[in-house]
Amino acid sequence: MMSQKLTLGLLVGSVAVNLLIAGVIVGAFIARTQHPDSGGTRRSIQSAAVAEFNGAGFFAALPAPEKQKARQIFVQNRKIQRQNIRHIRQLKRQIYALLREENLDRDAVISKLAELRKAEAEFSERGQMAILEVLLDMDAATRARVVREMRSPR
Repeated sequence: MMSQKLTLGLLVGSVAVNLLIAGVIVGAFIARTQHPDSGGTRRSIQSAAVAEFNGAGFFAALPAPEKQKARQIFVQNRKIQRQNIRHIRQLKRQIYALLREENLDRDAVISKLAELRKAEAEFSERGQMAILEVLLDMDAATRARVVREMRSPR
């Protein structure tokens, strides 16, 4: 049999977990009643923004000849894109290091942020141009289906 201390400890722990769960539920309910349109506003903002690229959906929706073309284009870009990713990560690490310094150098951070934006733009442009190359020769109906799939959630 369990000792009384262990039983009491389990009982107290169980009550604490139940109170925590109840608190989360009540907190969510109160937040929803105080801001009833926040969910709708968030959805409308998300729908207005460009959906995240779904590479798996894009590739799966491609007809066979375009899949081969896409493979060739993506393989050609792979090395450069990996270098771009490494460069972006390096810039982010440098920015974080600058932000952690005791004496924050605003101009240095602004300069690194500008470099980061440029690197991210170059990365994005290369990816976009690769996708465009794949889509260029497709008929309108196939292209529309592929675009729909590349915008769908993962």
